[in-house]
Amino acid sequence: MLAIVGAAALLVITAAGTCTALVLTRAHDDVLVLALDDVRAGNARLVPLSRFGADEAGRTHGLWVVRAAEGPVAALLTVDPHSGCRVEWRADGEFAGISPILRDPCTGSIYDAAGIRLFGPAPRGLDRFPATVDRERDAITIELSRRQAGPPSSGAGNRPAPAGD
Repeated sequence: MLAIVGAAALLVITAAGTCTALVLTRAHDDVLVLALDDVRAGNARLVPLSRFGADEAGRTHGLWVVRAAEGPVAALLTVDPHSGCRVEWRADGEFAGISPILRDPCTGSIYDAAGIRLFGPAPRGLDRFPATVDRERDAITIELSRRQAGPPSSGAGNRPAPAGD
């Protein structure tokens, strides 16, 4: 009998520890910290995060962390708001004189480096998360718990797509 009570107590303690670890991990997972050097100025880095699922092609969604040559860092969800496909960074891509771009390979929606819709059937720009640069720690902090819908599209985004893009 004593062995059963001891085993039950051990099970309860283990379960409580596991639940506590899950809560702490979940709270910790709401903030993503990247080294500033991981995202070069004027470029983007893909950060796959399984919490956002995958597209029909099986590509894991996540964030495009875009660091402008001068100015702010953008943390853009890779999910196209129309097709659900993962948008791709096109460093050499151009649309209406704007480069680089993000492009949905499924429907052709095109976004600028800030995630603003330039062309295509998407109803708005890419969803985003607050990102801050801490120069003292040389880090980029992204708040994953504060997802913001992409900016609404203007009528200017209905230009024809350039051939071959």
